[in-house]
Amino acid sequence: MRKTGAGPVAALVAVGVLLLGACGGGAGAPSPASREPGVVTVPTGINPAGIAIGGGYLWVANSGEGTVSKIDLRTDRPVARIRVGDPAGLVGCESGSIHQTPHGDFRIRNCDLPKAVAFEDGSVWAGKGDTKDLVRIDPRTDRIVATVPLGVEAWYIYPTDLGIWVSDWRTDTVVRVDPATNRVVATIPDLPYGPTGMALAPGGLWVADSRASVVTRIDPATGRVVATVPVGPTPLPVVYAFGSIWVRNMNEGNGTVSRIDPETNRVLANVDVGPEAGRDGLDSMAVFRGGLWVSGLYLEKIDPARNQVVVKNRHTSNFVTLGAGALWTVDIAYSVSRIANP
Repeated sequence: MRKTGAGPVAALVAVGVLLLGACGGGAGAPSPASREPGVVTVPTGINPAGIAIGGGYLWVANSGEGTVSKIDLRTDRPVARIRVGDPAGLVGCESGSIHQTPHGDFRIRNCDLPKAVAFEDGSVWAGKGDTKDLVRIDPRTDRIVATVPLGVEAWYIYPTDLGIWVSDWRTDTVVRVDPATNRVVATIPDLPYGPTGMALAPGGLWVADSRASVVTRIDPATGRVVATVPVGPTPLPVVYAFGSIWVRNMNEGNGTVSRIDPETNRVLANVDVGPEAGRDGLDSMAVFRGGLWVSGLYLEKIDPARNQVVVKNRHTSNFVTLGAGALWTVDIAYSVSRIANP
């Protein structure tokens, strides 16, 4: 397999970028302009930590101020900001700077509120970490219409037709919320250490266990673990695409993306990718234009037919997702950008 790593010089650059992103703290709202051709940067609140698209709007979790921004996709302008909670209520959560937090230890995000946002079933869902609840926002009125007690903190939220899945990195637990009743209907405890990203595929919910370097397959009907697949260090985002499960392993420096066959629960390939960027615990992947896009020091496209990186865009990002015919990223400088032609 062709190695696609960035090499020693780029790795040094990556370290600088990582420190910039991690130590930047509570950066404010960015300028609506961007210096990159073909990239539109939109204003948000403090420390965007997640993006969801639905109902004609972009929804951004502003983790440094306890709000969710509502941005009109037609104008790329914010039209509302919904308060979810108060990060000051997370007493004793501070973990210092990246210099005090080991790589792969997501405690750098302990004070984030909300840590994630999702759109499903005509609603916006966000985690209220100060009270271990999930809030449901009506996108028409921009009001919280339900508060769901979870008993765990919503570090990652994954919406599906079967319900809203929430993983808690700290307590090794995944819960499922029924949007018809606004209640927790399943709690799956004692998973391998550090459940983070999730993906639903036929026959299973796949969960990355970031502190255990494995991916767990759960039967969504019974909540039982049916397979555990070893992958690389610190797996975080998981995607089901092109008939496979893909998980990004965040080595310190260059990383890999493992491709898993959901029929056999075996790793088919490990694709070399460049370094992650910014604060640990945000990285993600998105399917767009026949490939899998990976956030990091470069925005990279993996060709599933060749199991290798075929595009390396110099746009540096923490997080990437697909919506409204474009890729959306949470950038290293605490901003959010739309990229129509990466």
